Amino acid sequence: MKKKVFIAFILLFLAASAPAFCQTDEMPGINPQDLPSGEILRNDYFDGKSLWGYIDGGADVYLEYGFSRLRLQEVNYKNHHFKLEVYRMKDPQASFGIFSISRFKCSPADSLPGFNCISNYQTVAARDRYYISAINDNGTNEEIFLSKELVRIITGKIAQDSIEIPMLFQKDIFQPYRGELKLFHGKLGVQNGFPAWSDQFDRYGNFSMYILPIETSSGYAYIAKIKFSSAVDMKDFHEKAGFKNLPEALLSVSKNGILKAMRKTGDDELVYFETNYPSAEAGKFLKEID
Repeated sequence: MKKKVFIAFILLFLAASAPAFCQTDEMPGINPQDLPSGEILRNDYFDGKSLWGYIDGGADVYLEYGFSRLRLQEVNYKNHHFKLEVYRMKDPQASFGIFSISRFKCSPADSLPGFNCISNYQTVAARDRYYISAINDNGTNEEIFLSKELVRIITGKIAQDSIEIPMLFQKDIFQPYRGELKLFHGKLGVQNGFPAWSDQFDRYGNFSMYILPIETSSGYAYIAKIKFSSAVDMKDFHEKAGFKNLPEALLSVSKNGILKAMRKTGDDELVYFETNYPSAEAGKFLKEID
């Protein structure tokens, strides 16, 4: 009898302990063995509710994309302080979406895998379901290098990278601008990442939009692939843009020096193009989306 009670107690203990261990182990991050010359100063976790306490006023955007969990760490590494954030999103597209609106005046690094962007004070990356950020205090060359090293350690613990972008934006003509590609999963993302279009999308819910903004000294071109929550929303959008009917063939209208073009790609999907480029330059992009 005592033996059965003891075994039952052990099983209950393991059952109670397992979630805590799983919650910790399933989130990639920095472990003590990763930093032989460093120290982990903080290691906290946040879920959908507690995220409000960490990101004052900014949690809504993460939740719109599909936030699951955040692992927050602070480390002292080679006499420098770093803040590390690992956000687990609902899927790889959501992690790319958050990454795409979080980049600011940064450049990609070949030394890091997948989608990444480096500035003096922050290194960000998206890999599979995870969006990763490493922030340093002073923006020195050494801190920039160490930030990349920390992100490399974390991304190395993520087994696969299944982030894919639409074939439209993989075309060679868009390669020089691909670092500006953004993905939105609702109006809050547009407000934060592309406010020039926020008025056009405030009335719609649950849409998904990739947009590639191309801006040069001679003008701009915006190429978007949009999936609405319904055919009704899509119809409302293209009618307000000046297109009464929308076939699968590309249609274009021009007014006040602005050229707009659209074509239907599904019952609730379309490709939208807007530019103020001269016709010859605009034509190079138009033929790629026709």
